[in-house]
Amino acid sequence: MVDGSDTPDTTQIHHQLKAAGAQLLIGLDSGIYDAMSKGATAAVGQYLIFMNAGDSFASPTSLKALFDCLTRGGHQWAYARAAVMRDGRPWRKPVGIYPYWTIRHAYARAAICHQSVLMSRSLYLALGGFDPVYGLQADVALLLAAGRAAKPGVLRQVEVHYDATGISTVHVESALRNKSRIRSDLFSYRATARALDSVFTEAQWRYVKLRQRLARVKLALLHRRTR
Repeated sequence: MVDGSDTPDTTQIHHQLKAAGAQLLIGLDSGIYDAMSKGATAAVGQYLIFMNAGDSFASPTSLKALFDCLTRGGHQWAYARAAVMRDGRPWRKPVGIYPYWTIRHAYARAAICHQSVLMSRSLYLALGGFDPVYGLQADVALLLAAGRAAKPGVLRQVEVHYDATGISTVHVESALRNKSRIRSDLFSYRATARALDSVFTEAQWRYVKLRQRLARVKLALLHRRTR
């Protein structure tokens, strides 16, 4: 357990889990992925799963399904699709890349939620963990690097409920530009390739803005009809 400040709730939860061997780390951090890195580094288990507050498994057997997918296929990491939730209900169609393809992961709109990932701790450490230089897209950088290093096991079914009200769901433009930077760094792009990637990212952002405007218009029309 990692907490940026010592709160009564954290202390109480730790007391309940202490018998199971839970550690409690309290101290300032530079953000969510810095905190997650501290937890992953302190962990002593063979595998890591990156579940955050508000997220949950889809069923009592979800973790076993991920573990079986990883171990039976001899993989170093595995993931499932995730249901995107708001206010306890599905907000949009499930996300996840099936089948896995590195280029699709890097460029397509399809995403892998880190909450649905089970990864060997050895692979996590070999990749250097979450790099804070990429801000809220540090998970994107880690999973893309994992995809280049080792083919993942993939479950087509939904095994995780992802809370879409979290901090990483805001600032779409910043997220797109950070992902462009990640691609350029990971694939060692030269100047021309970086420039082309920037053009692609700008087109993505324009498309997102257009969809947002259309959604607002649709909402306004629906509001008028119900008046």
